[in-house]
Amino acid sequence: MLIADSSGTCGDHRFNGYFFYGTRYLKKLSLQINGEAPYVCSHGISGNNILEFSLIYPEVKTGGTGGSGSGMINRQKGILERSLTCFVRYTIRPAGFDIELSITNTWNERASVTVGWLLDADFESFENVQNRNCKGRGKVSMAKEPRDVHFCLENEALGLRTIITPSGADYRIKTDTKSLETELDLFKKERACIGLSVRAVDPQHKITEDQQRERENYLYNWIRQLSRLDAADKHHFTRIFNDSVELVGTAAGLDGSSDEWMAPYAGYPLYPFLFGRDALTSTWMIALYDHGRSLDHTLTKLGRLQGCTDDPWRDEEPGRIIQQARMDIPSRLGENPFLRYYGDFASPLMYVISMAYLYACTGNLDQIRKHWDTCCRILNWAERMGDPDGDGYLEYTTRSPDGPRNQGWKDSENAVVYEDGTLVEPPIATCEIQGYYYAALQTAYVFSFALGAKRDAFAYYTKAASLKKNFNRDFWVEDGGYIGFGLDSQKRLIRGKTSNIGHCLAAGIIDKKKVPFVVRNLFTRDMFSGWGIRTLSSNHAAYNPLSYHLGTVWPVENATIALGLRRYGYTHEAMQLVEANYDLASLWYCNRVPECIGGYDRTEYGHPGSFPKANAPQVWNGAAFGLFLQVMLGMQPVAPFKTLFVDPALPAWLPQLTIRSLRIGDATVSIEFRRRRSGRTTFKILEKTGTLHVLRQPPVNSLSTSLWGRTWALVKGR
Repeated sequence: MLIADSSGTCGDHRFNGYFFYGTRYLKKLSLQINGEAPYVCSHGISGNNILEFSLIYPEVKTGGTGGSGSGMINRQKGILERSLTCFVRYTIRPAGFDIELSITNTWNERASVTVGWLLDADFESFENVQNRNCKGRGKVSMAKEPRDVHFCLENEALGLRTIITPSGADYRIKTDTKSLETELDLFKKERACIGLSVRAVDPQHKITEDQQRERENYLYNWIRQLSRLDAADKHHFTRIFNDSVELVGTAAGLDGSSDEWMAPYAGYPLYPFLFGRDALTSTWMIALYDHGRSLDHTLTKLGRLQGCTDDPWRDEEPGRIIQQARMDIPSRLGENPFLRYYGDFASPLMYVISMAYLYACTGNLDQIRKHWDTCCRILNWAERMGDPDGDGYLEYTTRSPDGPRNQGWKDSENAVVYEDGTLVEPPIATCEIQGYYYAALQTAYVFSFALGAKRDAFAYYTKAASLKKNFNRDFWVEDGGYIGFGLDSQKRLIRGKTSNIGHCLAAGIIDKKKVPFVVRNLFTRDMFSGWGIRTLSSNHAAYNPLSYHLGTVWPVENATIALGLRRYGYTHEAMQLVEANYDLASLWYCNRVPECIGGYDRTEYGHPGSFPKANAPQVWNGAAFGLFLQVMLGMQPVAPFKTLFVDPALPAWLPQLTIRSLRIGDATVSIEFRRRRSGRTTFKILEKTGTLHVLRQPPVNSLSTSLWGRTWALVKGR
């Protein structure tokens, strides 16, 4: 991860620098011409791993019409103002980055200048940098090598180094000023191209140049094989979708074994680490467009990190899936439990559910066999240790002194509150965790039966049915018409109205008779802000529009809610969330909506703001557009039966779409969708290889579709 300011400089802001595995390998990087920083004209992100800057030297200091300095008639240090144009490109690589600098003399005379970089390193962890708690892990020395400059951390336990290799010119290395310099002598219109290569060296994670290229090629091929969206009018939605899906891949860790490379980190700049539920959510939401490759890699990686012992400090228990895994210095040295930390109830259950979706996309039973043992250990953990009092509900309690207070979907310290705003003390059984558990048990029932374990299948089916029956009795707020937040340690209902009920809707645990009441509650003014569903009702005593889980709006969560709405046939409501999130993307740079936005009502403010320090990009917000498209087009893959069900409902603002190279099982298909004047959306298959049946069919749980309606949909078809 490289963080630079708008001029391409690292050093003035505490977050600036180049980070590798959460450690800052370069804290200062400043281009200098004749000992001065050139003037920045523009900057931009031209790719998820490329930063570009346009600069000029010398800048006009005085003169010109209205003080704009447009005349360029003066000289500085013997050079006419604005005579040298500079273009800098930073290209981020798996274990370093490259700098390309081109300088062109646009002056009529010869120009001689000194060009160089100021450099420094400190090898601080990102967390310490963020908290202004830089400890220093040892002396950092700068050494000259025949071709390179080395910054070395003098700490035998770590042995970290930053290697900087110049190119394109002969450089002087000055250790007293920590700089590199070279002389350029340019004639009129002459261009010089020079650069630096910065490489992070970690003895525990060695990546050679050949290994870097191998990873880059793998990522390039993954991007090249993605399904793509286009529209006849080049609609902006298509660019948002394509860029967002690609973002998930470019956030891949590219570490570990090659079958783990595509497991993505959570977000930048604050979470450049592997988080279990984030990685699973991001990869299942785009699995339809990369044929499940990144999801398969994520399942593989998380399976290898699965808990195998009882360790309270890490909240580790046999069968649990990590909440996060960090490889920064404090975690490696055991100063915190986050090298492998397991305090999360969402990620284990989402692992099982995600595996089922992988099978729906690929139809590859060998993949399921590879991950099935991990799933069985998860379900064994859930029954034995996830439900310590044996009441059938999963309730969490954090044992680690450094772990989060809450371990549900909402894991912030103040996320779970009573109606009066006071904190709920664990153990807590939140509603969405029971929904995930229900969906995981259903998955286990299906796959146990398919793999020949019929007795296990019956047990999972019975447990799921019992859970659903009891859940609708114990979690239902009768006088409110919605699912309560959860049960406290005394099994009392936590009545708060929250976005968590949308997860329950998507999981299918809510009785059909209750679904209309739940949907109505989601779209009351206290829950729907116009930008999305709030995490907490604005009528609640604890509501705060900029609190992490007590009033903000999460785009990724709204994608899950939209899926639940579409599942039960609430297409209009689902499309409200799709449109709101499309509008949100247009408000932020590069369409990167922050991790969570303000809960302010859309009619009150024209911009919702965002949670302080919210990540942008947050990877699963990009993935959310993958799920929003699936919701819009009603796509449900059933690869084992060589079938793709669709039920498209394009909005008036997006009348035509084409999805290309969609892979379901062994088949590939391109489909055009078009909204007619009547409002009905039709589809046409443009290309197809392999066997695949594309059938029009409303979602299986739709409350508004009769048997006759389903038959008519099949007959009428496209």
